[in-house]
Amino acid sequence: MSKQGFRHIGLAMSLATMIAGALAATPVAAGSQTQVRGLLTPDTAGVCSEDAASVATYTVTGDLTGCWYIDEWTIRNETPSGAIQASGRELFSGCLDGSRCGHFWTKYTFTYKVVDGVETHGRCHHPIVRGDGGFAGVRGVLQMHDLPNGCAVYSGHLSF
Repeated sequence: MSKQGFRHIGLAMSLATMIAGALAATPVAAGSQTQVRGLLTPDTAGVCSEDAASVATYTVTGDLTGCWYIDEWTIRNETPSGAIQASGRELFSGCLDGSRCGHFWTKYTFTYKVVDGVETHGRCHHPIVRGDGGFAGVRGVLQMHDLPNGCAVYSGHLSF
């Protein structure tokens, strides 16, 4: 290969490196997904008081911080073996990573099993239906898995 050929290759590689650097420095476009995970703990201390009509209240820690309110609880199906399906509406009031704050609402489906009066397994699916404040326009789904101590772990993705 000639010296001129090497110069063209070197120029092309330099240009490619500059373009790659510029793209890497470009902010992520709106609509990107943010992964979230953390823990819900029953609010036994009464810290969460914004939604006094809720049927259950949890404090939220992790990527989301604040309060989780269950506003509606409806049993949809119950079997003699203890399998139960429930659904309803919920409200989250708080912040994402301490900076984006507001509310979002979900409609959930909860599937769990009770044996001798004790929940032995529980999981739920929480599509977000709307948001306000820092959560205006949010979309996403959270999954939760119940723990034996009454807490639940959550994980999911939020899109803005």
